Amino acid sequence: MEDYKKLFENLEMDFKNYKKDAISEIAGYKRANEDLQKQLAVLYNIAEVSKYISSNIRDDKLVLMINDMIVGLLGVTNSCIYMKENDVFRVKVSTYGSDINLIEEEKRKIISGEDYLINGDFIRKYDEIDNAIKSVLGIPIKIRDNYIGYIIVEHTLKHYLTTEHKMFLSSISNQIAIALENSKLYRELKDAVIKDPLLGIYNRKYFFEKAENIIKEDKSNYAIVMIDLDNFKTFNDTYGHQFGDEVLIQTSNVIKNQIRDLDIFARYGGEELIIFLNNVKNHNDIYKKVNNIRKSIEENVVTMGDVKAKVTASIGLAFRKFEDDSITDVISKADELLYKAKKTGKNKVVIDECELK
Repeated sequence: MEDYKKLFENLEMDFKNYKKDAISEIAGYKRANEDLQKQLAVLYNIAEVSKYISSNIRDDKLVLMINDMIVGLLGVTNSCIYMKENDVFRVKVSTYGSDINLIEEEKRKIISGEDYLINGDFIRKYDEIDNAIKSVLGIPIKIRDNYIGYIIVEHTLKHYLTTEHKMFLSSISNQIAIALENSKLYRELKDAVIKDPLLGIYNRKYFFEKAENIIKEDKSNYAIVMIDLDNFKTFNDTYGHQFGDEVLIQTSNVIKNQIRDLDIFARYGGEELIIFLNNVKNHNDIYKKVNNIRKSIEENVVTMGDVKAKVTASIGLAFRKFEDDSITDVISKADELLYKAKKTGKNKVVIDECELK
């Protein structure tokens, strides 16, 4: 009987050991499965991020969209993206504005292009939120050897950000870098198609395309301003074509600073420039505005090296009078008035007298 009892006790002990090992092994499988699920989730998120970014590279608000996406994915309090412009890092977008009081360690890491993870009782404070920032993660944005930007994410909970967040953000930073580079190339290609390469303003073809689209959508009145630089050939002959180019560039900049975003400014051809003034109401006000542009051109001193000179402009200003007037009709009228300005002394704005009250 004693032998059976001992056998039972041995079997019971073996069973307990087996059960203990089995539970331990199951727990190990469970942990491995959880780790695998996390890795799969990370890979899925990276794939989704890549797809989302790639589908929006043509959007002018791509950086803002990326920043919002980071906040959503990581659940952070604040996200900020720096972009390198002329070798200086500037805040491109941030959840809480551009005034970020970086600590010295962060400044060093950003300058050297290194990542960092900092957790502490107090790192910085924003007026927009009650609690201080206690967890910060910074990741550089690089494409090949080109260091183009930096991402900083923050949370008010200490130790919220971990090495797992660091690995994930590092993974998607490469996708972000590629997307930003592609977006930049797309904008440059788009500009090459629609803008004058010398002046950086719209070319003639795109001027017509954009103006006609506005006219179709908006039935409000508009005006056309034709500008021709006086004696431009003399500048080229006297100072050379490079100075002539500088005259065009600086004069264009003077004009750009005095027109609205809803207007269209383009190079019509040679030294002729054209402006589409949208939503015109008071003709007298428009005449004064255009005459002020003429005065600004006259007062501007064009400088290139030791050479300095002033230029004047003759301007024709025409308004759409009738609803069935095409933009070509209004441009032809502005061109006639420009020719009249040239023939009657130059450096003036000519308009049909009946247009002024």
